[in-house]
Amino acid sequence: MGSEIWLGWPVLGLLIVVAGALVATPALDRFASRREPSGKLFRLLAKMTHSAAELTRSPGRLLLCLAISMAVQCLFVGINIAFAEAAHVEAPVAAWFFAWTTAKIIAIAPISLGGLGVREASMAALLVPFGADPAQVVAIGLVWQSVLYVSGLIGFLVQLQRPASSELTMGRS
Repeated sequence: MGSEIWLGWPVLGLLIVVAGALVATPALDRFASRREPSGKLFRLLAKMTHSAAELTRSPGRLLLCLAISMAVQCLFVGINIAFAEAAHVEAPVAAWFFAWTTAKIIAIAPISLGGLGVREASMAALLVPFGADPAQVVAIGLVWQSVLYVSGLIGFLVQLQRPASSELTMGRS
């Protein structure tokens, strides 16, 4: 037991650093607002500090955004599970949540166009141990991407049909 390293230490350390930074941001924001930052980097840091200080003043906003984001991601996983059930792919719901989130993280790697192909391949590989057929999982991932692309195209076409709003152009001077 003595030679084992608890992997929670780095996570705990990161949480302490983030919590400390959030506690310190109002004071840093007051300090930064008293002086005009020179240079692009310092202006960026001042904006980031101000944003973080605003967040500490109303943490409910952050929690609301987190809850909405988690609900949307759960809905996306649920849609993929429905696609899988329609294709007769058998895998536990928990495995889909694990594979979906892990595949999205892997897809961030800049090796493809928006993660296309990487996400599907990693999701297929992650679901194989749970009994899912990799080819069917890739097909489900491509159906999901098709739904996203088509819905985006429909939104774009609807936006093209809308007349330019006078409120947007009149308010600017």
